[in-house]
Amino acid sequence: MSRRFVFCTAASLILALAGCTSVPPRPAVALTGDPVKDGLALREVAQPQDRALWDFRIAAAALRRGQNEVARERFDSGLSLAAAAISGPNAEAAAARRMFRRESDKPFVGEPYERVMANFYRGVVYWMHGEPDNARALFRNGLFLDSDTTDRTYAGDWALLEYLDGFITARLG
Repeated sequence: MSRRFVFCTAASLILALAGCTSVPPRPAVALTGDPVKDGLALREVAQPQDRALWDFRIAAAALRRGQNEVARERFDSGLSLAAAAISGPNAEAAAARRMFRRESDKPFVGEPYERVMANFYRGVVYWMHGEPDNARALFRNGLFLDSDTTDRTYAGDWALLEYLDGFITARLG
């Protein structure tokens, strides 16, 4: 073997291994096939910054299955976690909002349209439970979140939220 071949092989091996990373092992979760139960189990073992995402997933699955109480709890939890990550005083959230951070370190807050939809669905759950004033508050919050987009390309385009806000306001007198 020539010296050049050994050097090239060693350099290739070093470069290949330098690109490898290890992922922390995830605890095994026994899946049952029930999206709500499985989602709750996966949320428990999820990274703390991903819990709002799991709350929204579980809430959507529960809403589709007619489990309104579970949907209510998970929407409340997810919305509060996302709001805390956006405006919370903790240093970890502030550090994650800096520009040059790994995506996996950032807490999930969702895109503006995802936060709007979470407020819309939570408002619908309030309305189904006979709380139109709370539903209207969440519809208005969704309108506020939609108006505060970064590039303002699609700002204020949720006409359904405006309609529902006006409808409930008229019904409440």
